[in-house]
Amino acid sequence: MENNDGLVQNSNAEPFDKKKWAKQKREERKVVYQMIDDAAVAAVSSGEKFQAFLNIQAQFDRYSASNALLIAHQCPDATQLADFAAWKNTGVHIKKGFAPSTFWNPDRNIRIRTVRLRPLTR
Repeated sequence: MENNDGLVQNSNAEPFDKKKWAKQKREERKVVYQMIDDAAVAAVSSGEKFQAFLNIQAQFDRYSASNALLIAHQCPDATQLADFAAWKNTGVHIKKGFAPSTFWNPDRNIRIRTVRLRPLTR
């Protein structure tokens, strides 16, 4: 029987470094926490901005206040949240180069997801 280990190994790839990965995830969390803090400060800076945040929280009522703040901060005119695959399945095409937005997902072992906000073209 042949040894096919070489078929699934990438000789150019670095071995997985758990400490490096954990540090990267901590840094990502810091960035998201800072975005949430900045969005919260911005949301209470005026009555108009606070009303805009409340409108987003009402529209995305199943999402946490932190996620509503992230949505308000990154894409205040968002109407729907979906990842790339969901947009594709509904026939929406994302323009090349459109950057995904960060979304906090505390249910999944503190995982940070990126999702695309709003359909761009049909």
